[in-house]
Amino acid sequence: MRGMPTQKNRGRRTMESMSSPSITTPTELRAVLSPETTRNPIRSDSADEDVGFLGTTAFNAVFTENQEHIPSGVAGADVSGISQIHHRITASRKSIQRWCPKDAIFVLEILRDLPHLEKIADRWSYFDRRCSIFGPWLQGCQDSIRRDLFDKFDLTRDDVTEKVCELLHANTEAPLKMPKDIRFCDFISHYTGSKLCWEAVGVFLTVCGFSLMCLDCEDKVLDFVGHSEQDKQSLLLRLLEASDACVLFCNETVHDTDLSFWLMIENCTYASQVLGDAHYSVWRRVGDVSTAVFARGLHAGAEASGLPLWLKEARRKGVAVAYALDKILCAFVGRPPRISKRYCNIELPLDLEFDELALEGSELAAVCAKLDANGWNTQKDPTNGWGSASLRLFVQESIIREDVLEVCLGPSQDNLREKAEDIINRCKSLYDRSPRKYSQDVWLAHSAETSFRVAREYLANTYNEFMIRRLLVRRHQDDPTELVLLAHKILATVIEMRNSRGAASSSVCLAWVIVLNGLPAAAVLALELLQLNVRVASHARIKQDLCVFISMLKWVHVPGEGNYSLADKGRKTLQHIMDKVLATEAPQPEQQEQRRVEAVAGSQEPMSLMDDLGVYDFSWLDASHFDQDFWDSLNSMEMQSVA
Repeated sequence: MRGMPTQKNRGRRTMESMSSPSITTPTELRAVLSPETTRNPIRSDSADEDVGFLGTTAFNAVFTENQEHIPSGVAGADVSGISQIHHRITASRKSIQRWCPKDAIFVLEILRDLPHLEKIADRWSYFDRRCSIFGPWLQGCQDSIRRDLFDKFDLTRDDVTEKVCELLHANTEAPLKMPKDIRFCDFISHYTGSKLCWEAVGVFLTVCGFSLMCLDCEDKVLDFVGHSEQDKQSLLLRLLEASDACVLFCNETVHDTDLSFWLMIENCTYASQVLGDAHYSVWRRVGDVSTAVFARGLHAGAEASGLPLWLKEARRKGVAVAYALDKILCAFVGRPPRISKRYCNIELPLDLEFDELALEGSELAAVCAKLDANGWNTQKDPTNGWGSASLRLFVQESIIREDVLEVCLGPSQDNLREKAEDIINRCKSLYDRSPRKYSQDVWLAHSAETSFRVAREYLANTYNEFMIRRLLVRRHQDDPTELVLLAHKILATVIEMRNSRGAASSSVCLAWVIVLNGLPAAAVLALELLQLNVRVASHARIKQDLCVFISMLKWVHVPGEGNYSLADKGRKTLQHIMDKVLATEAPQPEQQEQRRVEAVAGSQEPMSLMDDLGVYDFSWLDASHFDQDFWDSLNSMEMQSVA
């Protein structure tokens, strides 16, 4: 293919070898890139060495577990001609270019707008930066792209662009040699500078996407693309395609780096925001992440000796995020999890932020001394955000959620009720042990961002119990009282989050919470109103909250956003139910007047007054049973063209 490097010149090359200011013509550029001026180590890896992690049942387990009994030198003793032929054949497979030059050029074309993209990346919120595994590495990647790529090469010239693509691919493919005792501040230098690779480019572009999600389409930083919602959605999709390309280039190499794994995770998260959480492509990406976890041996949890604390914790954070992401998306689409705790050693990361892990010596010892026996930092300042604490809770909730998925999605079990009760007790116990509790006062005590995270953690834990309660109602015909109360708590919390939202970045979290937690809870409440199964809660308050929630569904997503269609279908279905309820609930005028007189005489509370007026009395309604799930209703109602 045109512009592609051959096996002969695919060794690691440096950015300095291409960046001389005197290089102005394609001829001079080709001279700098000629094989004679680049170092070409012969690659020794073969297909046999690309298998990844091998466990105790693998084909070679007997040999690896009995190394002390095997004569030394056996592994490298075969130097026969047949063996050499094998290595030449497998090495030739490496020379087959699997990466698409058009995709690489597409990524660099996006980087032509680097000055504008930098402004977008700089708007990434402080809280999101602290909670993302990309947080510590963004600035190093961004600075290197500016210094070692944009400022040194004319990316508007096709010939230069093609050669830069070759360079980035060669750097990505070259083995990464990193000392075991590497310092936190030196980590990103192995992916940037003269070693700038697709991992670093992918980090920057993915963060641009995250930040763009939180920007209003009228923001001045979007002058370069336009200010319509369509312009913003188009840029979001282009950034996703560029991030996808970077992930693809990293996956096609045989070297599993930390940054490439973290890129896969964040790319999956970003794709769910752009395409929608139920999109097949997102489900496939979760599968890719789970494949990486097992193929790289990250599920085993065994750390190499001598690694610094920060690197151990960074890897634990990565696995923890992958595990939790798998559970939340599996619950959303109702499918079995890909990463199971039965085969993974899920280790809770310590309650230390990245800036604390970056400390050394006595300073690091001082922050570690703040941790209690369970790894919680009990002295943390809540105004600094709770990224590490949120992740710890997220993982603990996800461990319970895996059990929820097992009983909800697995085959029928004789001890289902026993397991369900155990899960409910664990949910309550986890919340009782949580270092922070959710209440309405949290909005007054902390910032909007911090309060959002506390509310989201409360919802994640409560939603586990909600799914179990719903299962018991469906399979064992339990009294739905507890389910209705729980659903109303969830819906009320979502509405509080909406009323108290602050920074723009919270709107992305809110949109996700509305669809993930709010919509199923609202569905349960709406159907219960029709079936009249309970009277434990004020029908007036439930209807009021449902009407507010339906209004929220109108604006939470705009056309073009990933979850727009799902939210729109949910809104139409809920609206259809509420229209049916409200259209038939009014009593006869003389009855209404008599009840009003009696109610006023009794000085009743407003909500009780509305109930007693009969406005919310459905006793006459034919309580036909809705045995089908609400999500089945979404499809059937859509066919009726409900406005």
